[in-house]
Amino acid sequence: MDTPEIGTVRSFIEAINAHDVDTMFEMLTEDHVFVDALGQAIKNRKNLVEPWTRYFASFPDYEIVVTHLMQDGDVVGVFGAAGASKHPDVTKSLPGERWVVPAAWRAVVRGDRIAIWQVYADNEPVRKLVKSGRRSS
Repeated sequence: MDTPEIGTVRSFIEAINAHDVDTMFEMLTEDHVFVDALGQAIKNRKNLVEPWTRYFASFPDYEIVVTHLMQDGDVVGVFGAAGASKHPDVTKSLPGERWVVPAAWRAVVRGDRIAIWQVYADNEPVRKLVKSGRRSS
């Protein structure tokens, strides 16, 4: 049985996988901090609506696949992979236009909301694919 913190993280990942920015937004604390894989932080949940919306437009089938969850107090570690297709119309993606990278996330849960969402992943394969000469529309 999941703890309340793990349940919150699972629900947040479900919202991410559904590309439901409205639900994601509601699940964030007002002072939420998002930290990307390069260590760059975006503070305050209102500053995340546009970046998440753009990201999902760029990668319409982006998803997180969870293999393990660990908890220490209000911190939940998520381990698995992230992946998506480069092509905005995923039905037109060519072989090699899908990326999957091992990834981990650190979530700090406050009440039933996410206070910090930090990504740990090697995004170099994604950058190479996006910069490649492959078509993108």
